Amino acid sequence: MKKILLGILVVAVLACGGFYLYKIFVLKKTPQQALQSLVSSDETEWKFAKTIPEPIKKTSTAGSDVTLGDLDQNSVSIAIPRGSFDADTAVEMKNPDSVPKYLGNEIDTLGAPIELSANGQPARLNEKAVITF
Repeated sequence: MKKILLGILVVAVLACGGFYLYKIFVLKKTPQQALQSLVSSDETEWKFAKTIPEPIKKTSTAGSDVTLGDLDQNSVSIAIPRGSFDADTAVEMKNPDSVPKYLGNEIDTLGAPIELSANGQPARLNEKAVITF
């Protein structure tokens, strides 16, 4: 039993050490930031002003490109090229009503979050869409 507990402890220490080194060398965090993210669980609420008052809905077809949103009006624009879906597809862009909390020291937010759906479902595109903030 002692060997199993010791094995679990060694794996946990190695995992934390690997995560610490990942933060420093890959994410370019200072050692203090990396250590803080290991011991801190301070979740931050993403406060944002909705830039899309009503959902923007359009139909993506095989023959034409679709642009959702206006950069000046909504602070975001998404260009979906023709052929992105296998069939004509209703696409929608909106600001979500709520978003998950995040670790404040992990990301810097940019604008308001957006939610995209195709026929009311998440979907994978056949072509690259361009999102501009």
